[in-house]
Amino acid sequence: MDLSKLYTQHKTLDVTHALLTRLYQAQTPPPLVIPQLAALHTGMGETDKPLRTQPLPNIGVPVPAPVDLEKLVGLLLGRLFDNLHDANQPNDDYLLAALATYGLTTIRPFEDGNGRTALDFAQYFIMWQRKSPTPLLITTAQSHREFARLFVDLAPPSEVQPEAGCVAVRNHVVALLDRANMPYLRSHSTFRQAATWFAGLTAGH
Repeated sequence: MDLSKLYTQHKTLDVTHALLTRLYQAQTPPPLVIPQLAALHTGMGETDKPLRTQPLPNIGVPVPAPVDLEKLVGLLLGRLFDNLHDANQPNDDYLLAALATYGLTTIRPFEDGNGRTALDFAQYFIMWQRKSPTPLLITTAQSHREFARLFVDLAPPSEVQPEAGCVAVRNHVVALLDRANMPYLRSHSTFRQAATWFAGLTAGH
Protein backbone atom coordinates (compact mmCIF):
# COMPACT_ATOMS: atom_id res chain seq x y z
CA MET A 1 0.00 0.00 0.00
CA ASP A 2 1.67 3.22 -1.15
CA LEU A 3 0.94 5.96 1.36
CA SER A 4 2.99 8.77 -0.18
CA LYS A 5 0.15 10.35 -2.18
CA LEU A 6 -2.03 10.46 0.90
CA TYR A 7 0.64 12.39 2.75
CA THR A 8 0.96 15.01 0.04
CA GLN A 9 -2.73 15.87 0.37
CA HIS A 10 -2.91 16.49 4.12
CA LYS A 11 -0.95 18.20 6.84
CA THR A 12 -0.04 17.64 10.51
CA LEU A 13 -2.84 15.97 12.49
CA ASP A 14 -5.06 15.71 9.44
CA VAL A 15 -2.34 13.61 7.82
CA THR A 16 -2.31 11.13 10.64
CA HIS A 17 -6.08 10.90 10.90
CA ALA A 18 -6.43 10.49 7.15
CA LEU A 19 -3.82 7.74 7.12
CA LEU A 20 -5.40 5.89 10.02
CA THR A 21 -8.79 6.11 8.33
CA ARG A 22 -7.30 4.86 5.07
CA LEU A 23 -5.64 1.91 6.80
CA TYR A 24 -8.93 1.00 8.45
CA GLN A 25 -10.91 1.32 5.22
CA ALA A 26 -8.40 -0.99 3.55
CA GLN A 27 -8.97 -3.45 6.43
CA THR A 28 -5.27 -3.45 7.25
CA PRO A 29 -5.07 -5.38 10.50
CA PRO A 30 -2.84 -4.27 13.33
CA PRO A 31 -0.10 -4.49 14.43
CA LEU A 32 0.97 -3.34 10.92
CA VAL A 33 4.45 -4.04 9.55
CA ILE A 34 7.61 -1.99 9.98
CA PRO A 35 7.33 -0.02 6.69
CA GLN A 36 3.72 0.96 7.49
CA LEU A 37 4.73 1.94 11.00
CA ALA A 38 7.54 4.06 9.57
CA ALA A 39 5.12 5.71 7.16
CA LEU A 40 2.91 6.61 10.10
CA HIS A 41 5.97 8.22 11.66
CA THR A 42 7.54 10.06 8.72
CA GLY A 43 4.64 11.18 6.58
CA MET A 44 6.76 10.29 3.56
CA GLY A 45 5.29 6.94 2.57
CA GLU A 46 6.69 3.47 3.13
CA THR A 47 10.44 3.12 3.00
CA ASP A 48 12.96 0.29 2.68
CA LYS A 49 15.12 1.70 5.49
CA PRO A 50 12.59 2.88 8.06
CA LEU A 51 14.47 2.64 11.37
CA ARG A 52 17.16 4.89 12.79
CA THR A 53 20.74 4.02 11.97
CA GLN A 54 22.49 6.16 14.59
CA PRO A 55 22.53 6.28 18.41
CA LEU A 56 20.36 8.89 20.10
CA PRO A 57 22.70 11.21 22.01
CA ASN A 58 21.84 13.33 25.04
CA ILE A 59 18.26 12.21 25.66
CA GLY A 60 18.87 11.25 29.28
CA VAL A 61 17.79 7.61 29.12
CA PRO A 62 19.42 4.51 27.61
CA VAL A 63 18.03 3.31 24.30
CA PRO A 64 18.75 0.21 22.21
CA ALA A 65 21.56 0.28 19.69
CA PRO A 66 20.53 0.61 16.02
CA VAL A 67 21.69 -2.95 15.34
CA ASP A 68 19.00 -4.26 17.73
CA LEU A 69 16.05 -2.19 16.50
CA GLU A 70 14.66 -4.47 13.81
CA LYS A 71 14.67 -7.44 16.18
CA LEU A 72 13.06 -5.50 19.02
CA VAL A 73 10.35 -3.94 16.87
CA GLY A 74 9.71 -7.38 15.37
CA LEU A 75 9.31 -8.85 18.86
CA LEU A 76 6.90 -6.05 19.80
CA LEU A 77 4.79 -6.54 16.68
CA GLY A 78 4.80 -10.31 17.19
CA ARG A 79 3.65 -10.01 20.79
CA LEU A 80 0.90 -7.57 19.80
CA PHE A 81 -0.21 -9.92 17.00
CA ASP A 82 -0.45 -12.85 19.43
CA ASN A 83 -2.30 -10.76 21.99
CA LEU A 84 -4.90 -9.64 19.47
CA HIS A 85 -6.24 -13.19 19.34
CA ASP A 86 -6.68 -13.25 23.12
CA ALA A 87 -8.09 -9.73 23.50
CA ASN A 88 -11.66 -10.68 24.35
CA GLN A 89 -12.41 -8.85 27.58
CA PRO A 90 -13.63 -5.27 28.18
CA ASN A 91 -10.82 -2.75 27.92
CA ASP A 92 -8.39 -5.23 26.34
CA ASP A 93 -8.10 -2.83 23.43
CA TYR A 94 -6.74 -0.21 25.82
CA LEU A 95 -4.23 -2.71 27.21
CA LEU A 96 -3.05 -3.41 23.67
CA ALA A 97 -2.72 0.33 23.11
CA ALA A 98 -0.72 0.59 26.32
CA LEU A 99 1.69 -2.18 25.29
CA ALA A 100 2.12 -0.69 21.82
CA THR A 101 2.87 2.68 23.36
CA TYR A 102 5.28 1.30 25.93
CA GLY A 103 7.14 -0.65 23.25
CA LEU A 104 7.71 2.24 20.87
CA THR A 105 8.59 4.78 23.54
CA THR A 106 11.12 2.40 25.10
CA ILE A 107 12.66 0.99 21.93
CA ARG A 108 12.70 4.43 20.23
CA PRO A 109 13.12 3.05 16.72
CA PHE A 110 13.05 6.48 15.06
CA GLU A 111 15.36 9.46 15.38
CA ASP A 112 12.55 11.65 16.73
CA GLY A 113 8.80 11.67 17.14
CA ASN A 114 8.65 8.28 18.88
CA GLY A 115 6.02 9.44 21.39
CA ARG A 116 3.79 10.90 18.70
CA THR A 117 4.11 7.76 16.59
CA ALA A 118 3.37 5.60 19.63
CA LEU A 119 0.10 7.46 20.22
CA ASP A 120 -0.85 7.10 16.55
CA PHE A 121 -0.04 3.38 16.77
CA ALA A 122 -2.19 3.05 19.88
CA GLN A 123 -4.95 4.98 18.15
CA TYR A 124 -5.11 2.38 15.40
CA PHE A 125 -5.41 -0.53 17.83
CA ILE A 126 -8.38 1.16 19.48
CA MET A 127 -9.99 1.94 16.12
CA TRP A 128 -9.58 -1.65 14.99
CA GLN A 129 -10.84 -3.30 18.16
CA ARG A 130 -13.82 -0.94 18.43
CA LYS A 131 -14.58 -1.12 14.71
CA SER A 132 -14.35 2.64 14.34
CA PRO A 133 -13.47 3.98 10.87
CA THR A 134 -12.22 7.21 12.42
CA PRO A 135 -9.76 7.96 15.26
CA LEU A 136 -11.23 8.00 18.75
CA LEU A 137 -8.46 9.34 21.00
CA ILE A 138 -8.77 13.03 21.82
CA THR A 139 -5.47 14.40 23.13
CA THR A 140 -4.71 17.74 24.78
CA ALA A 141 -1.60 19.46 26.07
CA GLN A 142 -2.39 18.08 29.52
CA SER A 143 -2.78 14.54 28.22
CA HIS A 144 0.59 14.77 26.49
CA ARG A 145 2.19 15.75 29.79
CA GLU A 146 0.49 12.80 31.47
CA PHE A 147 1.58 10.53 28.62
CA ALA A 148 5.23 11.27 29.34
CA ARG A 149 4.80 9.76 32.83
CA LEU A 150 2.75 6.68 31.99
CA PHE A 151 5.54 4.12 32.04
CA VAL A 152 8.00 5.57 34.53
CA ASP A 153 7.64 2.45 36.69
CA LEU A 154 8.70 0.28 33.74
CA ALA A 155 11.81 2.27 32.89
CA PRO A 156 14.79 0.02 32.09
CA PRO A 157 17.80 0.13 34.39
CA SER A 158 20.07 3.12 33.91
CA GLU A 159 23.74 2.35 33.26
CA VAL A 160 26.69 4.73 33.43
CA GLN A 161 28.33 3.59 30.21
CA PRO A 162 26.30 4.16 27.03
CA GLU A 163 27.12 0.75 25.56
CA ALA A 164 26.11 -1.00 28.78
CA GLY A 165 22.89 1.01 28.79
CA CYS A 166 22.07 -0.13 25.24
CA VAL A 167 22.47 -3.76 26.23
CA ALA A 168 20.51 -3.31 29.46
CA VAL A 169 17.51 -1.73 27.77
CA ARG A 170 17.55 -4.35 25.01
CA ASN A 171 17.49 -7.17 27.56
CA HIS A 172 14.84 -5.36 29.59
CA VAL A 173 12.51 -5.03 26.59
CA VAL A 174 13.07 -8.62 25.45
CA ALA A 175 12.28 -9.94 28.93
CA LEU A 176 9.11 -7.87 29.29
CA LEU A 177 7.78 -8.73 25.84
CA ASP A 178 8.44 -12.41 26.51
CA ARG A 179 5.91 -12.40 29.36
CA ALA A 180 3.54 -9.63 28.21
CA ASN A 181 0.59 -11.80 27.21
CA MET A 182 -2.95 -10.64 27.90
CA PRO A 183 -3.21 -12.17 31.40
CA TYR A 184 0.04 -10.41 32.32
CA LEU A 185 -1.20 -7.06 31.01
CA ARG A 186 -4.53 -7.44 32.81
CA SER A 187 -2.77 -8.07 36.12
CA HIS A 188 -0.02 -5.45 35.82
CA SER A 189 -0.81 -2.20 37.63
CA THR A 190 1.15 0.05 35.26
CA PHE A 191 -0.53 -1.33 32.15
CA ARG A 192 -3.94 -1.17 33.83
CA GLN A 193 -3.36 2.46 34.74
CA ALA A 194 -2.25 3.23 31.19
CA ALA A 195 -5.37 1.49 29.85
CA THR A 196 -7.52 3.66 32.14
CA TRP A 197 -5.72 6.74 30.77
CA PHE A 198 -6.48 5.69 27.20
CA ALA A 199 -10.11 5.02 28.11
CA GLY A 200 -10.35 8.57 29.45
CA LEU A 201 -9.19 9.95 26.12
CA THR A 202 -12.02 8.16 24.31
CA ALA A 203 -14.76 9.29 26.71
CA GLY A 204 -17.97 9.96 24.84
CA HIS A 205 -17.23 7.53 22.01
